[in-house]
Amino acid sequence: MSIAYVQSRLSVTGVVTTGQTLAYSSDVAVGSLLVVVVGIVGQGAPRTVTVTDSLGHTYTQAGSYATNGNNSVGIFYFPGTIAGACTVTVTPSGSTALRIAIHEYSGADAGSVLDSTSTNTGTGTSATTGTVTASMNEDLIVAGVLNPGGGTATVDAAFTMRTGYTNGFGSADDVSSSSAGATFTLSASGAWAAMGASFLPIAARLYAP
Repeated sequence: MSIAYVQSRLSVTGVVTTGQTLAYSSDVAVGSLLVVVVGIVGQGAPRTVTVTDSLGHTYTQAGSYATNGNNSVGIFYFPGTIAGACTVTVTPSGSTALRIAIHEYSGADAGSVLDSTSTNTGTGTSATTGTVTASMNEDLIVAGVLNPGGGTATVDAAFTMRTGYTNGFGSADDVSSSSAGATFTLSASGAWAAMGASFLPIAARLYAP
């Protein structure tokens, strides 16, 4: 069974806050993989975050943050969700401005779903996650980018921008991938941070030796 995209939403209020919520437009389905990409615009120092939701899930961080100066991108996930209306809450370690993209996917493994991660930082108009290893050629790769320079952005043809790009933040995915990295072309040069994470389909467990 291949992983399939279901829905996404984006929140980029830019207001300094001690917590931010974002609800899915439709109820999430039982067994879905929920992925949250977070852009953290640090206020004087880098921040960390925790991610929970109204269904009682506490999300696991995929790898580490991609951090450039005070700004970071992180990816969090929960596999095998219960069904229902779902509001995600992101709580930072200190007051900060947050950008949040929430995604639902079907067909992902409900157990050891995380395959690999990659982080990268730089300055300029080309932001790449670096290569994200995919153990199966039906892995899902989710990528996020944060650029304080703002502007607009596009992503290379293998990926789809699910939430657009607003206030210097966006996320994209490739739902049928071999090892790959997302490259975002930015209209405004800036000190960017980018991250990618790959997730395994159900088939990885069903057909494991």
